[in-house]
Amino acid sequence: MTEHTAAQLHSGRIVVLARPHASPFMWQTHSDDGGKTWSIACYAPFTGHGYANLVCTRSGYLVVVKRGPGLALNVSIDGGINWDQGTMIDYAGSFNGRMIEVEPDVVLVVYPEAMDEIRPAYVRAQLIRITSDGPLPVHTKDSVRDTE
Repeated sequence: MTEHTAAQLHSGRIVVLARPHASPFMWQTHSDDGGKTWSIACYAPFTGHGYANLVCTRSGYLVVVKRGPGLALNVSIDGGINWDQGTMIDYAGSFNGRMIEVEPDVVLVVYPEAMDEIRPAYVRAQLIRITSDGPLPVHTKDSVRDTE
């Protein structure tokens, strides 16, 4: 397993997603006792690599952003039991970025546009509101609070 990311739900459950080298999908496991014991790892219903980031929002939504296909975001509203079909948020070829919750249920995703020795790595950023119906863009002309 490589490229792990973890988040803790409000219930205390820790959810981990990781990318095995030989798997077409990410793998998922969880612990309900602070990491002493773990569930059997199983496939998550999506592919992912590029050092995925996993966040638990104030409302308890799990949000993962990763590469594959493009720059994609998946949401679980039930603690990682079920995941949505995913939303491509950019066509960038690599992720290796970061995501953080900046307002309740609003995540800021920051990532390089390109990563190689020829092109400079310009930074892209997106504000995304996470809802039970899926992710929604937060328009840059609006403040985060004005879009609620």
